[in-house]
Amino acid sequence: MPYLSCGKCVACRSGKTNCRTDIKVLEKGDFPVDSFIAHNVGSNEMIANFDSWIDQNSGVIKATFNF
Repeated sequence: MPYLSCGKCVACRSGKTNCRTDIKVLEKGDFPVDSFIAHNVGSNEMIANFDSWIDQNSGVIKATFNF
């Protein structure tokens, strides 16, 4: 699973590291966000791709679109 586990919060202790309750790892910059591939599409493709972006099983962490 491509998520970092703190091993302390309820989600991580349950093996659901994609449901972290503590986002300080992002705020502090401890999570390597830039190393994950951004899902990037043109603005005309955004609607067609949106449902897949919000599917929590897709692994999308960040998605962007260009105008």
